[in-house]
Amino acid sequence: MKMTVPIMYQLACLYIVFYIFAIIGIYGLGGVIRQPRFHSEGGIPNNLYYLINFNDLGSSMVTLFSFMIINNWPAITDTMVNASGSVLPRVYFMIFYIFVQWIILNILIAMMIDIFCTVTKDMDKDYDRLDNIIKLKTIHHKVGDHRFHEFCDVMNENIMKEEVDKSELLKRTLDSR
Repeated sequence: MKMTVPIMYQLACLYIVFYIFAIIGIYGLGGVIRQPRFHSEGGIPNNLYYLINFNDLGSSMVTLFSFMIINNWPAITDTMVNASGSVLPRVYFMIFYIFVQWIILNILIAMMIDIFCTVTKDMDKDYDRLDNIIKLKTIHHKVGDHRFHEFCDVMNENIMKEEVDKSELLKRTLDSR
């Protein structure tokens, strides 16, 4: 549960960035790429790269995802540049690459590593507590009921004295200010 909420926020942020860039891509590059009739029409090779387009929202999201995972990005960029006849797709994809790869995905990975470290620390604490319980059970089994309860009473008194001393020390420091 500790991991779910922060990662969902990051994924929602990534989706919003994808949505914004997809809408920009639809308005700027929508309808530029269509299914070619033969091997090479208008600089678009007929090797299914025509499916990577900005003709609708779904295709735009797939195009941006394939660009995000750096799946043959030079071919995608060259196809868009050849189809549009402008260098603006290079600028568009470069801005998308910098924004998503360098910023958002790095934040997402850093957050995952931080969450992993936090969960690992919590698990270590739980294992330490479990180890202490096992040690207490073995001591209880070795010394018997009566001696173990006497030992626990003495330890509880010592812990209570330490807590009282800490609170008294805290009161004195607060009163002296």
